[in-house]
Amino acid sequence: MVYAVEFSHRSGRDLINVAKKRMNVVPIIEDARHPHKYRMLVGMVDVIFADVAQPDQARIVALNAHQFLKNSGHFVISIKANCIDSTAAPEAVFAGEVKKMKAEKMKPVEQITLEPTRGTTPSWSESTDLLPRANRRSAPGLFNLFYRSYRFIH
Repeated sequence: MVYAVEFSHRSGRDLINVAKKRMNVVPIIEDARHPHKYRMLVGMVDVIFADVAQPDQARIVALNAHQFLKNSGHFVISIKANCIDSTAAPEAVFAGEVKKMKAEKMKPVEQITLEPTRGTTPSWSESTDLLPRANRRSAPGLFNLFYRSYRFIH
């Protein structure tokens, strides 16, 4: 089952049309900053994929991960440096986001720097795992085929 959360009503209409054709997609037109508003619709999940392009996206992902992610679950976050701070160097933005994730007990497993795909906007993705509640080992990275990757030491 795929729970797809979209805030924009226009994009939400598109999401609903996709969900009509794909029976495993549950469209949720709501602000991901407020997971309590859709908690009755969403069960525990194995993976969260986040591409929210908001300055507080690490916090948004953490809120949803703490609410819905299984103990052995993982998530992938796509971070666009310009959406967080267009005046700072992308490397500094990424380091700050990693620090925020660690403060939320999110354990970075792999970091992949992607070349700009549109214009000059650098983007970055990270496969992450929540810190263990018990002794839990992280899974292998999800993006072994990308150009450059970094493994974090746990």
